[in-house]
Amino acid sequence: MAKKKKPSGPVTFVTGLPQYTTQRLVRELTEADRTGRFAFLARERAMGAVKRFVAGLPGDKERFQIFEGGVQQLDLGLSGPEFNALAAEVKTIHH
Repeated sequence: MAKKKKPSGPVTFVTGLPQYTTQRLVRELTEADRTGRFAFLARERAMGAVKRFVAGLPGDKERFQIFEGGVQQLDLGLSGPEFNALAAEVKTIHH
């Protein structure tokens, strides 16, 4: 059996989940691009809802990453290395 290739390539970064309008946008984006990588920023209190929503998205689940933080925080609330790694891979931002 062939080894599954880890998703690679540029990342689409999305904030605003689990709001309904953001869910709709993410559904459209992931339907249009079933192999692209996506990163989602979610507040701590919304993590459960965001994880449930992402679990229902189409395609390989390894292509989705959820980060806990907030747009109002320095470096989105991420650690320095985490922020730098993400920033190096993001091509598109939906905020």
